[in-house]
Amino acid sequence: MIIPDLAEEIRDGTPNADSTEDVIKLSRCMLRDGLVPDNDASRTRSEFEDLFGSYLDHNVSTCLRHLRDLDLVHRWVEGAETLIIHDRRDEIVNGEDLERLVVEEIERVIVDLQANDPSDKSDDTAAVADGGRPGGTRVLRDTLAEALEVGHDDVEDELRSGDVLDRIGKLGTAVTAIKFDSAVEKGREYDDIRFIRNPYQYELSERAMNLINA
Repeated sequence: MIIPDLAEEIRDGTPNADSTEDVIKLSRCMLRDGLVPDNDASRTRSEFEDLFGSYLDHNVSTCLRHLRDLDLVHRWVEGAETLIIHDRRDEIVNGEDLERLVVEEIERVIVDLQANDPSDKSDDTAAVADGGRPGGTRVLRDTLAEALEVGHDDVEDELRSGDVLDRIGKLGTAVTAIKFDSAVEKGREYDDIRFIRNPYQYELSERAMNLINA
């Protein structure tokens, strides 16, 4: 695909950049794939990286930055600035009751924690409060007490305390601690609830199209 005027603009605008030819390649790919104004198509940086990372000698971020500096791409956020990710459901949950979601996930942790405790008839029961048991067997309560820096009997209260953001942080701490403790295993499903920045969408700009169509 020949885009001489656009290519010349990029070369003139990046005279000392090693990535100039890759910037041209990326713009050509965007045109070929219909990432243009008035067309319902765009891509995020990570999508470009997946598609063209091995095709370009320089990283996609550098190429997009040069295109933005030259006003040759349009960048915007589609929808909310921040996305709430529910990892167990593998879904974006913006608009749902965050309090309810956090309570549900923490209660799943607590049910698993309590199911993993030694039974009342076990000789190990008394050892839980002391942070140990015969034979050195670890249970989820050990892992979470250490991760949350509380006593063994205080794990449930700690997980349930604080505002919703505090509890999201504690949920993440609990999930990570269990994941990386090879001595324990989850008995049911629960996972992080986390916030991520909604990635920018990219398409060629009107200025780029004017150069292409010149």
